[in-house]
Amino acid sequence: MIAKGTGDLKKLDDASLKPMGWLKIADEVRPSAKQTFNYLAEQGIDLKVISGDNPVTVSNVAQRAGIKGAKDYVDMSQQTDNVDFTYLVQNYNIFGRVSPTQKRNLIKSYQKLGKTVGMTGDGVNDVLALKQSDCAIAVAGGNDASQSVADFVLLDANFDNMINILNEGRRVINNIERVASMYLNKTIYSIILAVIFIFVNLQYPFHLSQLTPATMLTVGIPSFFLALEPDFSRPTGRFMDNVLSIAAPAALSIVTYVIIFFHFYKVMHKCHLRIVQPWFHL
Repeated sequence: MIAKGTGDLKKLDDASLKPMGWLKIADEVRPSAKQTFNYLAEQGIDLKVISGDNPVTVSNVAQRAGIKGAKDYVDMSQQTDNVDFTYLVQNYNIFGRVSPTQKRNLIKSYQKLGKTVGMTGDGVNDVLALKQSDCAIAVAGGNDASQSVADFVLLDANFDNMINILNEGRRVINNIERVASMYLNKTIYSIILAVIFIFVNLQYPFHLSQLTPATMLTVGIPSFFLALEPDFSRPTGRFMDNVLSIAAPAALSIVTYVIIFFHFYKVMHKCHLRIVQPWFHL
């Protein structure tokens, strides 16, 4: 070790050096980060950290943030080009020294497992992974290239907003599912009745003037309020099954009621009984 003096250089022994202070350098973890990651994990979301930094550093930061499996990490700089990326994403959550191409390959391998992948990044080295992901989320203040390919940009650079993004997406999916069942119900029974009355050679039992207020009361107004309902439950991934399980029985019930009422009216008419004119047109 060389020390610079008043005009000459001299060699110093380690024993002659006296520490004057201790400087600690560490990545700061937001106070709410652990709570945010715990909430996402409880919702069934797999959290993985893919970074170009030293894997030991990444692992330590991830442990402080409360990410599951943070103690086990992979140094991607030590992996060959023929490494099994599918095995890595299935068994590890922390990746360090990851190149831009490796980031993309990790996400692609996770997608092959049938997963929907969201990627958050703010640098040029994240662009390939952001483009490969199903939902790209960039951080404001980062590189312009990452923001240009992102689907969402966190304007306040706060990862806690991911909870709001998740809940808003779930609210939209769940509300569309409920509203779609009402619209599909009307479509199903209208088609079935149209086919039936074509073959029986009779007039369609509904007037347009009757369908308009009925549709407004049973579909239009309810769908407006249902679309605003804050339903943040996890989607089941069975959109059509859930919609048809509600719409089909309701539509078949309406068809059955119309046929029964129509038959009842015809029977009463043949018996020459005086009855009130039905609400549908014969």
